Amino acid sequence: MNPFVWLYGIYVCVCVQLGYVKINLAEFAGAGSVQRKYLLESYNEHKHKPDNSILTVTIGLRQTSGDSVFRA
Repeated sequence: MNPFVWLYGIYVCVCVQLGYVKINLAEFAGAGSVQRKYLLESYNEHKHKPDNSILTVTIGLRQTSGDSVFRA
């Protein structure tokens, strides 16, 4: 589905914001391809009740340079 609609000569986005998630990409360093599921946080908890929306993310990181032995 295209999230943009042609309206009065311009494209308008009809996207819906369900929530947000903060992902620390450092956790995935050296792990190859990893799939995780995150529960979305509500943008405004006072106006909207949080729902149980789950975001599935697959991340694959590849090291291009530097030392392969790293410490957190």
